[in-house]
Amino acid sequence: MRDQLQKGNYGPTRIAICLYLADKGRTKRPQQPHKTIFYRVLRALALCKLKTYHYWRYPLSLGTTRTMPIDINELREYKGGDPAKWREHQVARFKPAEWVDEVIAKDEEWRNKQKELDSMRKDVNKLQKDVIGPKKKAKEPCDEEVAQMKEMQKTIKAMKDELPGIEQERDVLLSRIGNIVDPEVPISHDEDADNLVINLYPEPLEAENAGEKPLLPCPLGVLKYTLPETKPLTHDDLLWRIDGYEPIRGQNVGGHRAYFQKCWGTS
Repeated sequence: MRDQLQKGNYGPTRIAICLYLADKGRTKRPQQPHKTIFYRVLRALALCKLKTYHYWRYPLSLGTTRTMPIDINELREYKGGDPAKWREHQVARFKPAEWVDEVIAKDEEWRNKQKELDSMRKDVNKLQKDVIGPKKKAKEPCDEEVAQMKEMQKTIKAMKDELPGIEQERDVLLSRIGNIVDPEVPISHDEDADNLVINLYPEPLEAENAGEKPLLPCPLGVLKYTLPETKPLTHDDLLWRIDGYEPIRGQNVGGHRAYFQKCWGTS
């Protein structure tokens, strides 16, 4: 049964169904129960297993929130980044501009450590190729050089173990910096008061009486206007707004006063 499934072009869900049926003794060959409730239930179970697999493959620490940081190259001047722009952006968000400098300092520390590691690797290769190798071929003593190489390799290992920690610290600092918002978004520390009103419907009474119409867009905290008097909605207006009846179909069946109730209109 399994060999037969492996030769055919079957998806994981269908294979799981066929193997389950074969184990129960209900079938001897792959079938296509596409429209059965049994197939839908097994497909849902297969999707749950797939999600569980990805969860265990990419685990997250409990009690932590992971956010998508900005690209580190946005803060690297030699990569075309503009740190000054991001400092202004932090001020507009009412966050410390020094956060940008902290990320730059930690990134520079990481890059210097990476350069130092690469340089030491080159020194080890050069020592082994130009000094230790020729001495061994000439059968000359090279114990001092070998000991030096081993010490350098220990230093390299220690630096390799230190680099991920520095990179993680940099990424944590980088995650505090948010993305740049659209320039049209108002800079405000009080969203309720400074949220911009773009349009008013229905129009205020001042506009209908040839008065001074509110200038829009306008912050909500300083906007002043008078709304027209509201009246209770009729029964058919309420049903129409909640999509609770169908007047046209009802008129075609029972006359101009007939209608069919549906959805929320039937409850």
